[in-house]
Amino acid sequence: MTVKMSSKRGAFAGRRAQITVFMIVGIILLFSSALLFYIRGQIVEGIPEEFIPTIEEVPLEAQPVKVFVEDCMKRMGEVAFRQAGLHAGYIDPSDSGMSGREFMVGIEPTESDALMMMGSDNSRVPYWWYLKSRNTCSGNCEFGSLRPALGKGGGDASVEAQVDRYIERNLNACLQDFSSFRDQGFTVTVMGPMKSDVRVAEKEVILLLDYPISVELQGRKTDISQFYTKLDLNFKEIYNFATEITNSEIEMFFLELHTMDLISMYSWPSSMEKLPPIADVKIGLGDYRIWTRAETQRKMESFVLPPGIAMLQIDQSRDFSRRIMLEQDSKGNYAYDRVAQGLADKTIVALNNTQEFRRLAADFTYLDWWPIYLNINNQEVVGPRSVQGFDILSFIGVNEYRTWYDVSFPVMVTVMDSDAFAGKGYTFRFALEANIRENNHTSPTYVNLAQDSGKKLACNLNQRNSGIYDIETVDSVTGEPVTARVDFVLGNEACFVGFTSPDGENRTRLVAPLPVGFGALRANNESYLMNEQRMFTSDGVGGNMTVRMMPYRFINASVFARGLSYDVMSAGYVLPGGAPPSALSPQAEKAMLMFKRVDDDVLSGFTTFLIAYNSSSTSVLKIVPGRYEVSGYIFYESKTNPIRIPEEHITYEVPFSDDVTVDLNESLFDQYQKGGMILDNETGYLEITEDQLFGSDRVVFYLLRFPPPITHSEGLKNAPGLEQLGKLKEYSAIYKEQLQPDWLT
Repeated sequence: MTVKMSSKRGAFAGRRAQITVFMIVGIILLFSSALLFYIRGQIVEGIPEEFIPTIEEVPLEAQPVKVFVEDCMKRMGEVAFRQAGLHAGYIDPSDSGMSGREFMVGIEPTESDALMMMGSDNSRVPYWWYLKSRNTCSGNCEFGSLRPALGKGGGDASVEAQVDRYIERNLNACLQDFSSFRDQGFTVTVMGPMKSDVRVAEKEVILLLDYPISVELQGRKTDISQFYTKLDLNFKEIYNFATEITNSEIEMFFLELHTMDLISMYSWPSSMEKLPPIADVKIGLGDYRIWTRAETQRKMESFVLPPGIAMLQIDQSRDFSRRIMLEQDSKGNYAYDRVAQGLADKTIVALNNTQEFRRLAADFTYLDWWPIYLNINNQEVVGPRSVQGFDILSFIGVNEYRTWYDVSFPVMVTVMDSDAFAGKGYTFRFALEANIRENNHTSPTYVNLAQDSGKKLACNLNQRNSGIYDIETVDSVTGEPVTARVDFVLGNEACFVGFTSPDGENRTRLVAPLPVGFGALRANNESYLMNEQRMFTSDGVGGNMTVRMMPYRFINASVFARGLSYDVMSAGYVLPGGAPPSALSPQAEKAMLMFKRVDDDVLSGFTTFLIAYNSSSTSVLKIVPGRYEVSGYIFYESKTNPIRIPEEHITYEVPFSDDVTVDLNESLFDQYQKGGMILDNETGYLEITEDQLFGSDRVVFYLLRFPPPITHSEGLKNAPGLEQLGKLKEYSAIYKEQLQPDWLT
């Protein structure tokens, strides 16, 4: 833009030119300031305030050395955390100097402190929960956990302390005595020992190194002592997730309960090809069956535990998917299999914790080459107990089979964060040990492992002192029964209560006590919008509740544009009456709509999106009835045919001086927002009723499309200008009726 002087004069035009220039400069300053604050916020976000370092100012010529050291720190830090992830939080369990403790490892994994993965010392995975006593202990059996502390306050075995040691041990190997810099004329002198200070912050890992060095180049000398970098790893969330899985095993014995279900399933109906039955009675001459302990152990190690343990999954984790079980009748029709569904739901582990871990996935593994401990009836051969004493039945033969299982075996738990390290992913694994004695889980007295952020007690089973609540969940549209997970929310804690399940009378119910206090009952099913009802529970008082679940509707949707015209007389935009909507250009236009549900009801907040690339095809929209705030946009993109605004020359009169001419260069836009709509509390919300949504097969949405701009400003020329997009809300209110969607069958 250039400015020229002219001989014409005028008061108003000159003042207008000055205001325009000042506005442009002000906008640039505003956005620059906002950008600086944003960048600073991103740098320190999630870092404890006391740990935000004061970074030294380093001259330009010494920056390569500083960057090189920090890059080595980052590489060593990532290696250290990846090694810790492979070994339950220990970088090298075989090296007590590195791990900060010793681990006893024997031939039997259930008589060891760690699980051996590949038969080498470097493949140890320590137990976060296990029987410390021998397998044959009786009474006063001792349990324990080898979970390392997270922060340095937990001692030399803490994760932070281990990573500090690893960096201090291995950083010099990466630096290679700064030989690459010496070859370029640098003189790098180490002035003192290095001291690493690693901190696991809320969303990332902070690495700070105190390492005094002197850098000299061409006679200029610079002293550097502090180095700082970060790792893109939310290790605290991973650590807490693993902790809560362990606590669920300690509290609810889910490994032991699932194992007894597997034994029941693989022993029924009883035969010598299956496991010995927990309990069975057979009547008949010659019906005499025996099993050996060794063969039973082989079957459990090879056929029962590997696939059975892999079935377990953590509710609401990243890879969670509830298995729906159907059965086929003689006519080939499929129906809901209540028995099979009940068994499948038992493989779901619901963490009794407020925190949700939807970003993380978890797998459970038992490998068939890990020997288990098995004792059945204290015998090597298990057979029936013959019923004697009734002469009249002696010729019939009555055999009673009863088996008491003592079982211990290891399970490896693998937690995965696919977003860590800029999408490279991160894996953390630890071991748990299942222990069953006489067909029952062991019951040690043990204090749960605390998360790093601490854990409240509102969800403790002993705190559920209300009366019995009979909770039923139904589809709000069809009235049919719906299976749902039920939680009770107290403050910021969500306490898992259970699942509603079929009761045999075409109803899905959950009968259970609740925690006492003012909270909310939350029902959730992945095919329905979450229902959360505020309620007050009292000591000893129960009740009946019917929770209506709103199903998601997946409906075909398309988008058309209603074209606005520029009216020269009114210097505004009008929608020509009777003009039909036009299709989106498949080569250059794309539409996006965002729907935000704003109803103040028991259903939770809900946001969904629709993207359309042309009007002739349909996209699928996931939505529920309700009142919505809608933001819609039409984007134009074409590198071969950009929107062009020609150069403009505007002259302003300046009083008592020469006129000012502003030259605006030609502008080209290969990306441009051509229109859309805004429906909110000012312009009016979009209402979607049940009849519209569930009574239609297809919906058509309409957006406003502005004409292409031909001037930089409508104040400079009476024509469509760049500021038209700022009027989108105004014209959405004017033409709200024309923007209502069409629901089609």
